[in-house]
Amino acid sequence: MLLLLKIIYPGKKIKIKFDKTKPNGTPRKVLNTNLAKKYGWESKTDIKKAIETDIQSLGCEVWGLELFGRKSNQTLRIYIDKEDGISVEDCEVVSKHVSKVLDVENDFSENYILEVSSPGLDRKFFYEDQYQDYLGEELKVSFFDTDNKKTVRGVLSQVTPHGIQINLEQETQEIPFSSIIQANLII
Repeated sequence: MLLLLKIIYPGKKIKIKFDKTKPNGTPRKVLNTNLAKKYGWESKTDIKKAIETDIQSLGCEVWGLELFGRKSNQTLRIYIDKEDGISVEDCEVVSKHVSKVLDVENDFSENYILEVSSPGLDRKFFYEDQYQDYLGEELKVSFFDTDNKKTVRGVLSQVTPHGIQINLEQETQEIPFSSIIQANLII
């Protein structure tokens, strides 16, 4: 079950630019605004660092972040998790706390939408270290294979420092982290 609590607070408008490639040639989405640069935020990783300690103090961990939307209607979606699962109350507490952190510490004062959610049963993987706990589980992975986008479904059999290995019906597919567009757990 996916728990989603959407709370709207005043905050800064954050513009997002789609930079087509990482240095290794794979696509990426990067935060690229004067506001972000003013606070030293060059990516979602920087936003995560700004809020992670506070979320951990509330007994949760940051599973992932998404920043999307148009110039006039930006949304920051934060996925939280904890060992015994996430409740609506957890989402509400984290949302209120993060909003205060962003409003006060980072001077967010224009409009933005903050969403706090559990990762859900079909959780999306955001970071390389998240795969290890799901060895033996079925995943759906979209990635770039040479010049083409490819999507496979299979069982996660191995995690290396450079990528993952998925067992398909007839073969094994090795996928470098740098080429993964999106990976989700299949229920």
